[in-house]
Amino acid sequence: MKRTQPHPKVYPAVCLPTVPSFIALFCVLLPLQAEAQSVTGMAVLKGLAPVTVLSNTPEGRAALAANYTVTGGIQTGEIRQATLLHFAEQQQQTLRDAFITDKNLADLADGLGTTLGSVYLASAHYVERTNFTKLSQEITDVIAYANATTSENSNSGKYFFANGTTDGKTPVSANAIAILKEIGGHPDIFGTSYGYSPRKNALLGLL
Repeated sequence: MKRTQPHPKVYPAVCLPTVPSFIALFCVLLPLQAEAQSVTGMAVLKGLAPVTVLSNTPEGRAALAANYTVTGGIQTGEIRQATLLHFAEQQQQTLRDAFITDKNLADLADGLGTTLGSVYLASAHYVERTNFTKLSQEITDVIAYANATTSENSNSGKYFFANGTTDGKTPVSANAIAILKEIGGHPDIFGTSYGYSPRKNALLGLL
């Protein structure tokens, strides 16, 4: 009896999207993803909320005062840091770090070390605030993807604790603001406690 070889199964071809088209598709679906992550986001806000009640107790105000002394001392140079940079160079480095190079991540290049960091910055750097170079479009797309997946939650936490909004202007949901009300917390706890907030007279003074 003659044996016959089984015919291999042929699967239909699947066209994978290119990186740019994938990024575009992801950005379209991002609002749906953010909605699905709201439960996780709320849990994070609840976990961080206890810092907003520090001004309510003597122990909390003492912690705020100690933090102010240390951070203020670092800013003025009274407290020396374990670094080889002179204070003037530390100030310049702080200004560079304050600018977020979100298009090419040039400000993170120092984490690559002296040699690799220099190579990276040779190709990817900022000429001015809105003028930058990049390594490749593929890497730029990956950076855009990372920014898109993290910005929703990071902005939510930042603005929630700053002024009770989602983006600096839009008020947070009733469920979110209830997190603070339930524990007697206050937005902008550091600005209020250190005298840099419009609400500074609403709480017990620290300074």
